Amino acid sequence: MLDKLFMKYLTRTGIKAYWIGQIVIDAIFLYYILGIAGFSVNNDNVRFVMLLGIFAIAVVWGGICLLFWRKKEKAADI
Repeated sequence: MLDKLFMKYLTRTGIKAYWIGQIVIDAIFLYYILGIAGFSVNNDNVRFVMLLGIFAIAVVWGGICLLFWRKKEKAADI
């Protein structure tokens, strides 16, 4: 749902940047949580942190993409 909202306001380049950035940043985050920090997916608290982190990344990265690749608004004819 959040992704559909961002797609409505982003340009074609912004959509590509959003998805590529989302995948890369999520992969780095999950690698850190599961690989470097050594947490296990079997723990409920870790799953909650992972979901919260992925949601926060989506919001922040979507906001950054909107700053750089927002569609130009058409002027209303009156």
